[in-house]
Amino acid sequence: MAENLGSIRICEFRMPKMTLDIEKGKTGTLSEDFLKEQGTYEETTERAVKRVLVFQVVQLMKKYLELN
Repeated sequence: MAENLGSIRICEFRMPKMTLDIEKGKTGTLSEDFLKEQGTYEETTERAVKRVLVFQVVQLMKKYLELN
């Protein structure tokens, strides 16, 4: 459904109903499977690990600076 307001057109967008049901045949780690299918699993995992390590180092540095 769309509505015209002068030169502005407003479109109504409806999100599909979301459920917590698991589709049959779609069990397991879907994101890992997807990344593997795309050939980016190793690179993505490496980036994620680095980001977590940087976050942890920054948290430790903040804590250290608060104590001194």
